[in-house]
This record gives sequence, structure tokens and C-alpha cells, in this order.
Amino acid sequence: MLTRSKTRKQAHEDARKAVIANIVSINTEYSLQSFVQLALHRQELAAAVHFLILKLPRTTSRLPIVKTLLSLLKDVTDLVLDMPLANPIAGSQFLYFSNLTSLTTTLPHRAIVGLLEANPQLLYLDVGPCDTRSACCPLNKVALPHVTHLAGPPGCVMRLMGESLLENLVATYRGRRDVFVHPEHFFHPTNFDALARVSTLHVDFYSDDLDTLIRIAAAVPQLTNLKLTERAEFRCTRTKSIWRSPSKWANAFQSLPKLTTFLVKFTQGLSLGISSEDDTVSRWLTANQGHPTLRHVVVWSSAREGRGSLGVWDRAATTWVKTFSLFVPVDSEDFLDTGAFV
Repeated sequence: MLTRSKTRKQAHEDARKAVIANIVSINTEYSLQSFVQLALHRQELAAAVHFLILKLPRTTSRLPIVKTLLSLLKDVTDLVLDMPLANPIAGSQFLYFSNLTSLTTTLPHRAIVGLLEANPQLLYLDVGPCDTRSACCPLNKVALPHVTHLAGPPGCVMRLMGESLLENLVATYRGRRDVFVHPEHFFHPTNFDALARVSTLHVDFYSDDLDTLIRIAAAVPQLTNLKLTERAEFRCTRTKSIWRSPSKWANAFQSLPKLTTFLVKFTQGLSLGISSEDDTVSRWLTANQGHPTLRHVVVWSSAREGRGSLGVWDRAATTWVKTFSLFVPVDSEDFLDTGAFV
């Protein structure tokens, strides 16, 4: 990692060592400038870079140099581009990287259309919030027939799922301008072919949508890993919540016969009257006692800004055991260790 306090000689030496490991991480203007100067004079070092992590602060003023950097790294396989909202790759959006297989970026979707069109060989794509003001994401124009891991807002990734070989799908809302897509549309039969290979799924939901699991089971019955995160702003007006009906959950889980891991995050607590949250979850697990493969369940309830109640249940033979429990109140200065919720 390069910092402004280091001498230019030391900065160049750090850059050289980083390239030997095939990974370069840049997070300041100074380190960006230093590495580009080095790469211009030592092209063999630029050719050795396979993994570039570029995370620049919003105060960055030297964005045009990013185009120079990208043009030098022709053999890169993994790109992480986390930069200011201004379009730093304008004019270089048609850069083709013959070995590029992975792109993670927070750039506006309109800024990466050309880059994606020039690199249809991508296998892994993770995009940030959408910047569109219309009902259609700019990524609607892009075809990525080889992508196996796709992550981004539902209305955007849905446009990219056609003719893909998706195995891992993350469809979660990430910004104010993300186009809302109702689960009925996302899990519509017209998308079943695109979802036919997905084994790991993470989607947002609202907890009083009683058909959440039923829709997922119908669209992606081959799932092995499922993660659900409730979005409070998408709550409906109905008062009955899906977690109040263990039988409905059990019926849906039986339609997911390969499911081994289930993670769910609620914005509210799960206690019902005098019943504790553990009692509520136990009712779910008891209702799914006969599931052939389900072995690991994680529930994060009363989730607020990294706080709440986190519980982990594991099944050995036919017995469910709570193996981890942690509670951090909303007004606490501490945060949950959410490593279990991944």
C-alpha cells in the first residue's frame, strides 16, 4: 500500500513488490500517480498485474490518469473499481482485457456499459447502485452470456440474466434510484430458464409477503444456499407476517429439497406474545424436522445498523441445536460480529 509519506524510491519499491504478488491495491492519488509512472517505464511490471483494486476517495481530482492506468494493464483478470461518481473511464470504455473474468464496481451503470460490452467474457460481475432516472437500467443493453456470479439491484441484474449460466445470484437494493421490481416479476416463469442453474441466492423481501418462499421454490428449486434480507421500506400493509406461519415455511422448504443453508434477516423482532424468539425459530425448525438436507440456519432479527439479535442453529442427525447467540441493543456503541451471516 502506497502512502504520501513515503519517498518516491520507496513508493516504486512497494509497487514493484506488489506486482510480484500479481496484486496492486491503490487508494490515494499519490499512489495512483506513482504506480502509473512506474508502469510507463517498466512495462513488464504492468504486464504482471492480474488483480487491480482501485479505491479512490471522492476528493480525487486526477481521474483522467485512471484511463492511462487501465490501458497499461492488458493482462488483468480481476478489477475492483470504487471511485467518485464522475465518469473516470470516459473515452476508455471500449478497453478490451483478454483475460478479464471479474469486475466489481460502484460506478454508475451508465458509465460501465461500454466496458461490459467490450468484455462479454466476464464470469463475475458485482455492480453498485443504479443511477438511472427511468424505469430501465442502462445495463439492459448488455449481454454477458458467460457470467456465473451476478450481484446488483434486482431491476438491473434481471436484465442481465438472459442466456446466462448463473450459479450465484445476489439481487439486493443498493441505492435510492434503484428500480423497484416486485418479487412476482423477478421470479416470473419467463425468468425460470435464466435461474435454472442457480445454487446460491440472496434476495431482498418484505416479511409480510406470504408467498416469498413459495415463489423462490417454484423458480429455483435446486437451491443449496438461500439468504433473505428484509427491507423495511418495502413492507406492505398486511399485518400477517410469513414468519408467523411455520407450516407455510415448511411447505416451501419441502419444495427446496437440496437446501442446506438458510439465512434470514428481519428488521423486527420475532417474539409472539409470551413466546420468545427462540421459541418462534424452534417452531420453524420443528416443522422442517424431516427436511432431507437442511443443516444450518442463521436468523438476524431486530436488525438495525449492524445491531440486533443473531442466532445460529445447526442440525446433527435429527436434533437442532443453537450453537451461537449474540444480542447488541440498538442504542449500543458496539456492533454485531456478523461473520456468521454470510
